[in-house]
Amino acid sequence: MSVSTMISRAEKDIGLREPNYIQEWYEDRNGAAYDYNFPWCNAGITRWSFDSGNYEAVCFGRDFAYTVGHAARFRAKGRWTRDVRGIRRGDIVFFDWGGSDDLARIDHVGLVTSVKGGYVYTIEANTADMCKRRVRTASTIAGYGRPAYTSGGKVTPPPKHASSGLSGYGHGGGKGMTSVRGTRSQQRIVNAAGYSPKLVEDGVMGPKTVAGVKWYQGELGIKQDGDWGPNTEAAHKKRAGGKGGSSTPSRPGTRAPDWPGRMLTQPPVRKSSECRTWQARMRERGWSIAVDSWYGPKSERVCRQFQAEKGLKKDGIVGPKTWRASWTAPIT
Repeated sequence: MSVSTMISRAEKDIGLREPNYIQEWYEDRNGAAYDYNFPWCNAGITRWSFDSGNYEAVCFGRDFAYTVGHAARFRAKGRWTRDVRGIRRGDIVFFDWGGSDDLARIDHVGLVTSVKGGYVYTIEANTADMCKRRVRTASTIAGYGRPAYTSGGKVTPPPKHASSGLSGYGHGGGKGMTSVRGTRSQQRIVNAAGYSPKLVEDGVMGPKTVAGVKWYQGELGIKQDGDWGPNTEAAHKKRAGGKGGSSTPSRPGTRAPDWPGRMLTQPPVRKSSECRTWQARMRERGWSIAVDSWYGPKSERVCRQFQAEKGLKKDGIVGPKTWRASWTAPIT
């Protein structure tokens, strides 16, 4: 019951592809809603904690496939930290690809193996349909949970301003930065202001994004240091009339098409263009589903599992709520 046993167990699954034994195990324990190729990032965390004797510490004695639910449990137990301050080996780190720290928007989860040089090193299940090691930056981290590992004494949550070796605040990104806005949001604002060539809105604070922020700071008439700190935020809001301008745009590439006005359901099995649109979106999210325009039993099964993942009514019907939820950021 320790950090080392948790990480050692996760390392045994590196290279695991899908479908796999973790999904089968989770279905056996939690029922038919998981009888298909469902996203298994949090199921992986659950299995590793179960096998390593850390089930109570990591999962509070219950199974999790829904990342938002797991993060909420950490928060309810007083073991949740919203940004990257204090993050360390053994923590359970949660990601939002949209760059926010909104718990309800969490998309993915991983196990921290180390923190060094401004980067978080992880092992993650269901990343590119595999279990792999990953290297992450603050720009995608919504927060982390601190399990109460028992080896070496009780591990307490980090102090409010703990040092982690990972520089920056919230989702600022780069080493040594004090950014107060998510990297993807910075990229959108810089692009909207007319920067050329346009930045790739990928949430990564690389040299091109830093150059774009410097350019925008020049447009604002403030110090051009490439760090979107409080001064840049204030100048941006002033330019936008005090309302933040494009500070809360719709998440790129995730805005749902207009609701087609009729449910996707069966029987009878029906073919439609809106079904094809929905199937294509679910395939983008990583679900194994044919994009054939036919809403049949396999599509319904994917729908039920997706609804279970998102905490929606598990009726297998793509109605307005399920349709909109399908265009939130995908789990990868």
